[in-house]
Amino acid sequence: MAIVELYLLRNKQKNSRREKPVKRVHILTFHNALNYGAVLQCIALYKTISQITECDVINYHSPKIDEVYKVFSFKRSLKNNVKGILLVLKTRCKKKKFNNFLNDYVNLTKRYFNFNELKNEHWDEKDIFCCGSDQVWNLDLTNSDEIYFLSFAPKNTTKMSYAASIGKELSDSEKPFFYMKLKEFDFISVREESAKNKFHEIGIECIQNIDPVYLLNKNELEKMSIEIPEEQQPFVLVYLLQKSEKFMKKALDYSKTENKRLIVITAIEFKKFSNVTYIDKCGPREFIRYFIKADIIFTNSFHGISLSIILNKTFFFEYLAVKFKTNSRLHDIITFFNLEILDSDRYDAIPKVISIDFNEVNNKIKKEQDRSIKYLKEAFEHRSISK
Repeated sequence: MAIVELYLLRNKQKNSRREKPVKRVHILTFHNALNYGAVLQCIALYKTISQITECDVINYHSPKIDEVYKVFSFKRSLKNNVKGILLVLKTRCKKKKFNNFLNDYVNLTKRYFNFNELKNEHWDEKDIFCCGSDQVWNLDLTNSDEIYFLSFAPKNTTKMSYAASIGKELSDSEKPFFYMKLKEFDFISVREESAKNKFHEIGIECIQNIDPVYLLNKNELEKMSIEIPEEQQPFVLVYLLQKSEKFMKKALDYSKTENKRLIVITAIEFKKFSNVTYIDKCGPREFIRYFIKADIIFTNSFHGISLSIILNKTFFFEYLAVKFKTNSRLHDIITFFNLEILDSDRYDAIPKVISIDFNEVNNKIKKEQDRSIKYLKEAFEHRSISK
């Protein structure tokens, strides 16, 4: 009888352990954008969370975000659509590379196209919904889409963010909207220190965490990359999100002085320079490789700067035009790592040698990685967040 009772007790304990609720985290971010930074930050956050608990990425197709990266649009001029026809094959090739890259690393849910589809889904009450990172709270970019504020999530589920970005200065007219939406959150993490300060002003408690791409290390990035034909010889890399002939001219002059090829990755149209290689359809794997193999990098992109920092590459940056209203994110990351010396506007000509203390940079990254993982674990366990 004792043996039977012991067996039943052990079996009960085993079943108890087996039946312990597993928390699944649903990540909501810009995963579908034809944008290198967007897909990299999505994979980085997914990879980090999947090492803590089960997770997936909500395959939401925002009409506004899809419109930004759509080749054809009735809202665009006929002239632009004609150009789109010429680019369609390149775009399809590039999109396929993005989709394959994402599917290699991320577990996506079924597709959702609107609020009602998400609201009517049978989510589990023990689920956790996490929005971020990237500019999911940039109301200009999302057209104030409330889905990115998790308004579809069931009442008793945990709602949180990780390094969500508003991507610009928070205007006075936007403050009431943010207060109403964010007061429903259990845990809030933003990417920029400036956003944290603004939220505190309106009574929203939050912490600041680093962009999830910094949760990836150099070895992980190298494994994600594939070889490129140009890597056999030294080259200067330019990655631009906004046209800047002045910035391009500095990069071109530097490449000529150093007798190195100039490779430009950009989707924008501007004056073409001779003796420059333009890359317009590389996928994320090739994109990472260009950064790994570049001798020096010129960029006005937040994630271009971030990749350069992670890879310990010498780089120079330029702030975007004021009309884009996105310089706060560039300013915050540059000042955090004390890299103001790399502002190209400081120089008439780019210096041949510049000193960067990457040991200090790497120590800061490690500290921020630890803070970020601690925040995620505490939020998943619904514990008080350490400041």
